[in-house]
Amino acid sequence: MTIDGSFLILNVSNNRKAGEIVLDLRVLNYFLTVAKEGNITHAADVLHMTQPTLSRQLKDLEEELGVALFVRGSRQVSLTDAGMLFQQRAAELVTLLDKTRRDLAEQENLIGAAVSIGCVESSASSFLTLMLSAFAGVLSPSCFPIHIRCLTNSKSSALPVHFSLKMEM
Repeated sequence: MTIDGSFLILNVSNNRKAGEIVLDLRVLNYFLTVAKEGNITHAADVLHMTQPTLSRQLKDLEEELGVALFVRGSRQVSLTDAGMLFQQRAAELVTLLDKTRRDLAEQENLIGAAVSIGCVESSASSFLTLMLSAFAGVLSPSCFPIHIRCLTNSKSSALPVHFSLKMEM
């Protein structure tokens, strides 16, 4: 899988094989907008494009995927079962790609990395938590997450106890 401009390419070779899909991220957004609006004309207005252009993009998407995504009525559209699954996956893809773009843009500002600390219940467990809390209070703002997981067998809690400190430097 590669990201090339506004395209998500699931095949990195030049020769497409049967069953391989190339998705345009703009079309994913078009699909999500139509699914949200329930009407192609309204979605076209939201997207600032013509209804025939949007309809053609959706039809091409359905042909690319090999499934019907919408049940088209006279005034509205609804998602098929395949459309509901694709809506969930498309939203996940768009969200992940947006997060990736943000992370890449912020990458040069990163100072540290995540620190994960695991411990079992002991007399030092509460001391470790107090020390890390104090340490977090000394640092100036930045993104430096610390995740602590302490297992406990005490009668009050047989389940793992999770502490999560988001420390900012």
